[in-house]
Amino acid sequence: MIVDYEALAALYSRMIPEEFALVQREDLTPDARACYDREMERRVPGWRYEGPMPAQMLQKLNALRRSLKRQLVLQSIGLSSVALYLLIISWRLPAAYSSLSSYYSSIVTVMTVLGGFALLSSSYRTGYTVLWLRRFHRPEQKTFQRSLDAASRLVCMPITVRDSSFRSSYGFAAGQIGRFVWLALPVAIFAPLLLNEVTWDIIALILWLTYSIALMTYRWWAFTKINQMGPVKHLARLLEDIRRGDLRSGGALILRVQDCFWREVVELAISRSNAIVIDVTDPSENLIWELRTAMRLRAPESVLLTCSTDSSPKISPEVVRSRLQQGLGEMDLTPFPFFFYSKADRPRVRIKELREVLTQCIAHGPVIED
Repeated sequence: MIVDYEALAALYSRMIPEEFALVQREDLTPDARACYDREMERRVPGWRYEGPMPAQMLQKLNALRRSLKRQLVLQSIGLSSVALYLLIISWRLPAAYSSLSSYYSSIVTVMTVLGGFALLSSSYRTGYTVLWLRRFHRPEQKTFQRSLDAASRLVCMPITVRDSSFRSSYGFAAGQIGRFVWLALPVAIFAPLLLNEVTWDIIALILWLTYSIALMTYRWWAFTKINQMGPVKHLARLLEDIRRGDLRSGGALILRVQDCFWREVVELAISRSNAIVIDVTDPSENLIWELRTAMRLRAPESVLLTCSTDSSPKISPEVVRSRLQQGLGEMDLTPFPFFFYSKADRPRVRIKELREVLTQCIAHGPVIED
């Protein structure tokens, strides 16, 4: 149905106060909410919509995490049941059907891998994003990248810009490959009923080759190229797809951005992402610009500053602030949360701590409405 929002705005303006008070903003579409907000501003000078408080957002995020976790458990049980059913069939087949038994065993293996990829990508489809900014060409940051990927599960989808250290994302490849699990499922169940032994072997071979080629070549395609023509619009659509849960990735989403427009893309990502993570271990001129932009566009509580302690074990937030202050001038870094990491950290403990800090930053981030 096509809605004439100009007519809707005119309708709101004609309503008497009692009628307009009956309109529930939360029941409206995003465009209708914009009409409602403009009318409220006209009727009540100085009125502005205020989103939920951080404490309320935190409760919402924790509830979402629990709900998504239950869904993943149910999906895991469903996929495991189908795989077990097919295995039982393959075990109980007579020796004369050895080809069919091998077919089922191969299909179960492929389905298990694809199902694992699908579940992994589903754990990042919360609708929230965290932008990770860092100094380029630092392979040692891979330790933190793995922690960030793990901490973001059931919380948000991390995104970052492509460089020589992070050329592709295995998690993104897993998410794209995992989409085909629902295609493999009917093939696995119905192919033996309709086809002969030779065709069974061909289908199993095709599935294995497709899966193997996709995994072996993911370094050449597992990233998202931002279009040079209209990069800002492209990124806005991409973030909207993430918010709606339409984009699948089992880890960090890596953006390939041209040098001529990278600042436009990063600035939009800073303003639209739910939280920002900036690694200040080795600040560069570009990183200082990103930090200045984040300070200008975001609440400090939604920007997490991270720093490695591998080279300086006794480093503290005060030391980092003092070092950054040389490039930032008089800007106050006190309200910004800090997170220190090291290769020697116990992974599970640090991942849990990082997940809690990310959740807090998202709770203080901008309200992005459905």
